[in-house]
Amino acid sequence: YFLASLDRAKAEAEHDEHYYNAISVTTSYNLARLYEAMCEFHEAEKLYKNILREHPNYVDCYLRLGAMARDKGNFYEASDWFKEALQINQDHPDAWSLIGNLHLAKQEWGPGQKKFERILKQPSTQNDTYSMLALGNVWLQTLHQPTRDREKVNTLHLYTVFSAAASMDEHC
Repeated sequence: YFLASLDRAKAEAEHDEHYYNAISVTTSYNLARLYEAMCEFHEAEKLYKNILREHPNYVDCYLRLGAMARDKGNFYEASDWFKEALQINQDHPDAWSLIGNLHLAKQEWGPGQKKFERILKQPSTQNDTYSMLALGNVWLQTLHQPTRDREKVNTLHLYTVFSAAASMDEHC
């Protein structure tokens, strides 16, 4: 269906080029996501890169390329893709979350914590539940790390963070 949709959008583009090109880009992106879901990563990568050639500000393509690299264990390549997204939108919360998660996967608690704190400092994402829970998880991990300054890690603060995150999410 996606390929038929792309063919149709290309054929109809002569009537309203802007509209049908937009449909074509969206369809190409969705087809790439489908290829990803089917583990046809090479095909997905080709489509994302083709979209970026025409639309270099399509942030989600950078994020998907980074996610695929991360899933292959290529953390440095993944980080590069996520940073490309930040070149377009320096406050993109998903890009910062993905970079933060790369740090957490390598047990780099401090750098990971800073990425999630950065998200929460932005007015538009100051109540971001995911970032609050990620920070709570970082603090929970640091409870189990040997430290000389036990007072720095306050379990009451940890409880407050998890409770605040849960109260903001109506599904909890």
